[in-house]
Amino acid sequence: MSGTKRALLIASPYDGLKGPLEDAKAFRALLVSQGFHITECCGCATRSRIIERWQDIINSALSQDTIVIYYSGHGAIVESDEQDSEPLSSPTPWRYQFLVPMDYGESTDDDFRGILDVEIAQLLRLTTEKTENVTIILDCCHSGRMSRDPKHGSEAMPRFLQTLRHHDIAKHVKRLREIGALQGEAYLQGNPYAVRIVAAAASETAWSYENANGEWRGAMTGALIRAITESVGHDVSWRTTLLRVSELVNVRFCNQHPAVEGPDTRTHFSLNRMLPGAFVIKSSGDFAIIQAGRVSGVREGDVFVIIPFGTDKIDESWIGEATVNHVIGFRAKAEVDWRSADKRIPSEGALAFIKFGALNNFPVSVEGELSELREAINRSRFLRQHIDDETEPLLYIREDDQTLFLTTNSGAEVALSLGNNSSAAKRTVKQIISVAEQFARSQHLLGLDSTNTQDRLIHNIRITVGTVNAGEKDKLFQQNGEDYVREQDLTFISLQNPGRTTIYISVFNINAMGKISLISEGSPKGIELPPGREYVLGEDEFGLGLSGMLMSWPEGVTTRIRSVDEYLTFILTDAPVDLQHLADSRNPERRDWNMQKGAAGMRIHFDTVQVPFTLRRFGYGNYEALPPEGRDGLAAQDLPPPKGVPRIDSVGDYDQLFKETHVKNLPEGVLGAGVLPRGGTLSRPLSVISAKIWVVNEHTEEIAVVVSQYRPNCLLTGFGVITIFTGSEKKVSMVNDQIMAGTTAYFTNTPNLKIGRYGSVAEELK
Repeated sequence: MSGTKRALLIASPYDGLKGPLEDAKAFRALLVSQGFHITECCGCATRSRIIERWQDIINSALSQDTIVIYYSGHGAIVESDEQDSEPLSSPTPWRYQFLVPMDYGESTDDDFRGILDVEIAQLLRLTTEKTENVTIILDCCHSGRMSRDPKHGSEAMPRFLQTLRHHDIAKHVKRLREIGALQGEAYLQGNPYAVRIVAAAASETAWSYENANGEWRGAMTGALIRAITESVGHDVSWRTTLLRVSELVNVRFCNQHPAVEGPDTRTHFSLNRMLPGAFVIKSSGDFAIIQAGRVSGVREGDVFVIIPFGTDKIDESWIGEATVNHVIGFRAKAEVDWRSADKRIPSEGALAFIKFGALNNFPVSVEGELSELREAINRSRFLRQHIDDETEPLLYIREDDQTLFLTTNSGAEVALSLGNNSSAAKRTVKQIISVAEQFARSQHLLGLDSTNTQDRLIHNIRITVGTVNAGEKDKLFQQNGEDYVREQDLTFISLQNPGRTTIYISVFNINAMGKISLISEGSPKGIELPPGREYVLGEDEFGLGLSGMLMSWPEGVTTRIRSVDEYLTFILTDAPVDLQHLADSRNPERRDWNMQKGAAGMRIHFDTVQVPFTLRRFGYGNYEALPPEGRDGLAAQDLPPPKGVPRIDSVGDYDQLFKETHVKNLPEGVLGAGVLPRGGTLSRPLSVISAKIWVVNEHTEEIAVVVSQYRPNCLLTGFGVITIFTGSEKKVSMVNDQIMAGTTAYFTNTPNLKIGRYGSVAEELK
């Protein structure tokens, strides 16, 4: 008797989270195609309703049934608070994770509406007591830090909420125990009978994003549906499936690592198992064919050890080593280095166990013929050509007017001329490939993660990043993906170790085109940070304050780009490790990055911390924060002054402006305001500094302009904030965009002002 396939789909778009309902709809279609009976709890997914629906599944389940529990929505985490003055008398866990139902906002001190990890573990135990064929999929995250993804901005949303007080949750758990809701062994360390798929590691952010069709989807859900669909008709384990899922997710979100826990060698929604890490290999003429391909995580350059059937581990019976040189969806061709003179694989085949894993090749979209470029991509160890209906390319290459343009999936771009002869064109192709491979290598570093718990470093390192002004700390990074610095800003990095063991830290900068620079180059084996010590990068060499590290625009990136996304990457180890090679063009091709073993053979534990930020170009666009210290358009564009533009010398009364423009709630510290007819200008002296701001209306309608104070101390650095309303109806066009004193702003009803030198208009109109 085969049993019934049952699935509970939960979608909780709490707090406006985009994607869960579409996720559940797409996952329903997948499961229905595989014969599942669906129970939905979507949109109205309150705490009580979710638990009731799950309990209904448990009550109806039989031993031969297959059960899938799927959740898409927010997750959250609570940790113990050092400031708590009234700890509970009985010991309690220091961390709880929970799912966020639709009525979570109605929680009170006596009625918590989240669903805790201990409750999920309890429900999962009750489910596996009825049948062991259980898979739970959670597309959420609990403690991610990113509130914005640098590559996608408003087109991506995180799936976590901020933390709550620990004691509120601990009291809730106590009440659950008192009413008998938590009984028996809940397998808090992992239910051995259930496959558990999670969207991200405990400290990572899981993302929703807007796809090409304008639909919001969970990054993990979309990748998981694709990976399962690709493997229909083939026996593929959850372990290898998640390799494919991670590859698909990492093209968009390199810091999100989906994972599978529990009996991960099971095939999809089944109790059947695959040998861990083993594939069938057979002879085919002069080559060997591995019965697994890209879907199973096999890559060009992978090396497998061949052993006869009858054993599930590498031993003295091994036949040879197979090096993969071509991969398709479910097959891989390999050359064999034979161990003995026999030089053959048994007619019934053998098993191939992975010995050495090559780095993933990233997809590149090429527009047009460009045959020589395509051949170069095919030869690359880091790149491959993008194929239709595949995940989003990492890079795009096109030709326009004898120029090759390479654009990253975050919008950074380089342009190289093909020249006038074949030799020049070959050099350009080589350069483009070099830049593309550089960017691909950087993605491997960004994706570096101590996925093996035996390698993971537990630490309390505190990292502070910020800007420097007049030798002092200025703006501090929130480290949530929304931070920015300006070209030629000065920055510092503070590393503090409040823990009990010495930690070694290597600090890298990864720029918009993937160039990896070792910032901590003075400590090639990592900055040694004993307990209780602090180390500051950007400190004056004599310890007399902060000199800062200068931020520069990445070499080769076209000047028409206003801002680019960069990363600070911190690799923390519990022993000194020389990682200079990561910043070198000769990056290692191993997935482990040579950090598992120390000089004496001891295991080295490590962790990575990524701090994304936006680098804004100096002198471009009104909202691009320009450098302080009143540089009077040092790098601004020399725009031609308009001809015959009337000058407006005075600024109307604020009350009159309020009536004329219908501007409500003017910010405090308004410095200047006025209504400009088409072709008009406005000049307003700032009260603290002598420089002025000129606004030139090149739009077809009149505009209303308000220049206000950026923040209480900002005028000392020569900034204001500009708001512009268009037409007689005073429609908002720009709100609170930063503008530098001593400049001329040209408004043409586009999202960005053109910034020119102040004198170019002022002198002509005198």
